[in-house]
Amino acid sequence: ALGVPPDLGLPPFTADQLGGLVLWLPMKNARTLAVLWPLPPTRYQYRKKAPEYVASLLGHEGPGSVIQALRVKGWADSLSAYVDYDATTFAMMRVDITLTESGGAVVDNVVEILLGGVAKIKAEQWRFDERRQLDDVRFRFLSKQSAYENVYQTASAMHKYAKNGNNARQKEVLAAPYVWDAKMDAKAIADIADRLRPANMALFVGAVDYADCIDACTCAPAGFVSASGGQSCEKAIEPYMGVKMNRISVVQSVRQKWDTAFRGGGARFPN
Repeated sequence: ALGVPPDLGLPPFTADQLGGLVLWLPMKNARTLAVLWPLPPTRYQYRKKAPEYVASLLGHEGPGSVIQALRVKGWADSLSAYVDYDATTFAMMRVDITLTESGGAVVDNVVEILLGGVAKIKAEQWRFDERRQLDDVRFRFLSKQSAYENVYQTASAMHKYAKNGNNARQKEVLAAPYVWDAKMDAKAIADIADRLRPANMALFVGAVDYADCIDACTCAPAGFVSASGGQSCEKAIEPYMGVKMNRISVVQSVRQKWDTAFRGGGARFPN
């Protein structure tokens, strides 16, 4: 029987890291925004697929979607949303946005539109059924893998889904990422959406535009600069790759704008 993986005992972010903004200098010519929200672990309720349902709505590319609203403004080229870092003690909802040059200058407005999309999330059975059917098709028509890939993925899945040798779960080890309950759990979906609030998110913006200001800690995008001053900035260097970073505070006016978007305004989803 498989044992339970050890409890890491560490949160993904400290309290002072949530709600803040980290600017970093990439090695290549790129402008990216990563938005991360810590969640409870999802591996022990893998059939509910509440985080996956929410991610599918945030990553939708149809009319009325978040990415469409950003493209109309000329602020982004692409957006992907997915569940990341599904560990034993936490999981992570992540949204990656490829920004345009103009989008990199208005990160506060880009995040406002994203939070408006979060506010529009609803638990609807027909959407849930659609995703369940799509994943069922994906599983049935998986591409053939090498023996190495099969062994590696199966061993990882056994540690992730087969808790304490539970035979019922071991029978679904290979299918677990694709298996959805027939009936959605509206409460679980609402709980995930509620956790995607501004105070619970961590923002990471990488842009080549920061080359001339990151050493002086003066790279804050226009929307994050307080008219009265008092902007805090902390410099750091990533120890393994030597990436330069600035951690800056978010001014109150931007926090209020984000809270308003999270409570109601923003993008609509297609019918």
